[in-house]
Amino acid sequence: MDGGGDDPIVPPPPAGPDKTALIAAIDAANTAKSDVAVDTLAENVPTGTFWVIQAEMDALDTALAAARAVRNDTAATEAQVDQAKTNLTNATTAFTGQKKAGTYAGTSSTVWARTVTAGSYLSQFGAVAADSSGSIYAAGDQSGTGNYNYGSGTVTGTSGSSNAVLVKYNATGTALWARTVTTGIDSSQFSAAAADSSGNVYAAGYQSGAGNYNYGSGNIAGTFSSGYNAVLVKYTADGTTQWARTVMAGSSNSLFSAAAADSSGNIYAAGYQVGAGAYNYGSGNISGTSYSHNAVLVKYAADGTALWARTVTTGSDPSQFSAVAADSSGTVYATGVQRGTNSYNYGSGTVTGTSYGDNAVLVKYNAAGTAQWAKTVTKGNSASSFNAVAADSSGTVYAAGYQTGTGAYNYGSGDIAGTGTSRNAVLVKYAQ
Repeated sequence: MDGGGDDPIVPPPPAGPDKTALIAAIDAANTAKSDVAVDTLAENVPTGTFWVIQAEMDALDTALAAARAVRNDTAATEAQVDQAKTNLTNATTAFTGQKKAGTYAGTSSTVWARTVTAGSYLSQFGAVAADSSGSIYAAGDQSGTGNYNYGSGTVTGTSGSSNAVLVKYNATGTALWARTVTTGIDSSQFSAAAADSSGNVYAAGYQSGAGNYNYGSGNIAGTFSSGYNAVLVKYTADGTTQWARTVMAGSSNSLFSAAAADSSGNIYAAGYQVGAGAYNYGSGNISGTSYSHNAVLVKYAADGTALWARTVTTGSDPSQFSAVAADSSGTVYATGVQRGTNSYNYGSGTVTGTSYGDNAVLVKYNAAGTAQWAKTVTKGNSASSFNAVAADSSGTVYAAGYQTGTGAYNYGSGDIAGTGTSRNAVLVKYAQ
C-alpha cells in the first residue's frame, strides 16, 4: 500500500579505496618490460634492444601478479592497495636499473664449438638448457663402458649400450663437469634438460629394465623389466646429484621426453606411459585410456616429491607429450599429438582432431594440476604435430611443429595452408 510519502533515500554503499595510482603503477610496469628480451649475454641481443636475465624478469612479474590481484580484489583495503602500489613501483624501478643494452650488430659469428676429446664410440647430445648465469647444460648419451672426456676429465658409463650423460659448460665454452650413471647395466639416456633460477639443472629421459641405477645419489629401480622406465635427475650447479626419480608402479614402457622448471623451483616432466594399467610416479596411481601411448605430465617439488601426475581420461588411440613449458605464475603447458578423430579428454572437456593420423595438441594446466583447456586442429585431414612450446612473461603461449601437405588447417584463428607436399613448419600463438 502506498504510504503517501516520498520513498526513503538509500545511501550509496561506502566507496572502496582509490586504485587509480595502483592501476597507473601496473601500466608503468607493463611499459617498463615492453620489448625487453630475456637472455644471458649482450651479444645475443640486437643493438637497440634492452635485456635482462630470467630472474630479473621473474621478480617484476611476481610484483605485477600481486598488484593485479589487489586491483581485482573488491574487498582490498586502502592499506593493501597502497602497499601493492609501493611494492610494484619499487620493483619497476629496480627492473629499469637492471636493463642492459644488447650488442648484437646483425652479423652472425660462431663463438665456440665443443665435442668429446676422448671416447671411441657413439656419443650425442639431444637437449640443451641455459641458466641465468650463462652456463649451458647439454644432455644425451654415450655408448659403452670406455672413458669419455668432454674437457673436464673422464667419465665412464656402466652399460655396454647407451649411458645417460650431462655436461656443464660455462659461457666461454669451458667444460666444468660431466656426469653419467655409476650403476646400471642396461641402457639409459637423457632426452631433456632444464635449469631453474637457483642454478640447479634437471635431466629427464629413461633407464631400461628393472635393475638398479645410480646417478650419484643412491640406487633407483624402475618397475618394467622389458623396456623403458621414465627417469628425472636433479643436479646442483657444481654437479652434485640431489635426487633421482623413476616410476614406482607401471607394467610397460614410460619415458620423459621434456622438462621445464618454474620460478618456484618446481619441475615438470612430460612424455608418455604405455597401456591402460596403473602407473605411480610418487603421488598416487594414474591410468591412461589407450592400450598404446598415453600422454603424461608429472610435477615434482624442488626436493623431488611428486606433487601430481596427469594423463588422458578419455581417448582410445595413442597420445603423447613431447614438450613442456611453465610460466611465471606456475601455469604449465604441454604439447604433443593425439591420434585419430576420436575424442580425448585431459581433464577440461573433450577435444577432437580432424586427421586419422596425428593431430597437434596443446594442454594448459594450473599449478595444482587442474587442466584449464586443451586445443587441437579444427580443420586439416593429414598429420600435424606440436614439437615445442614456450610461454612468455605475459602468459601468451607459442606452439611449434608441422602440418602435412598443402591443404588448409585451422587452429582456431582461420585457415592456413603450407606449400610443401610433405611437412610444413607451423607456429601458433595462443592467449591465456
